[in-house]
Amino acid sequence: MKSLSIAAAAVVISMSAPALAEQAPTHNSDNGFYVGGSVSQMTLKDSDDHHSESGAGVGVYGGYQFNHWFALEANLAVSGDLNDNSDTDITAGTLAITPVFTYQFNDVLAAYAKVGVASMAVVADPNYSDDITYSGIGFAYGAGIKAALTDNLYLRVSYDISTGNVEDDDSNDDFDVDIKQFALGMHYQF
Repeated sequence: MKSLSIAAAAVVISMSAPALAEQAPTHNSDNGFYVGGSVSQMTLKDSDDHHSESGAGVGVYGGYQFNHWFALEANLAVSGDLNDNSDTDITAGTLAITPVFTYQFNDVLAAYAKVGVASMAVVADPNYSDDITYSGIGFAYGAGIKAALTDNLYLRVSYDISTGNVEDDDSNDDFDVDIKQFALGMHYQF
C-alpha cells in the first residue's frame, strides 16, 4: 500500500510539471548545501533471492550542490521491523556517500542518477536470544526525479539500491544482501 502511495506521488509530480512551470521559481540555486528527509518502502533481499523482507523506512540526506549538474550527497536510511514473523525482528540500515549527476529538464523538473559506496547493517533480534548484527561495505546506486516547489524547497522521488556482503563479527557468518528503497523526500537548499 505504501509503495502504491509513493508511486502515485511520482505520477502527480510528473503530471504537475507544466503547472509547476507556470509558477516556477525565479531562479534555482546552482550551488550550496542542502538537507532533507524521506519516507520509503524498504526491501531487504539476500543474493540468492531465498529471503525477502519489506517494510517502512525513514531517512535523512544532505549534500553540497557544486553546480547545476553535479553534487556530492550522504544518505542515511533505516527501516522499521521488516519481518512479519513475530519471533524475530529484522531491521536494516544504510549510509551511502555518492556523487549525484543531474539533468535539468526546465527550471522546475530534473532527473538525477548517483553511484558510490555504502555502509550497510542488518540486525536480527530474536525473542529467545541476543541481537545478531551483520555489517559490511558495498556499492550504492540510484536514480530519481526532483521538482522545485520554491526557490529553495525541493520534492523528490527516488529508487536507491545498496548491495554488498555483510558479516557477523562474532560467528563469521556472512551473506550477500541488497537493500532497496523507493522513497519520497523533501529537502531545503541553502
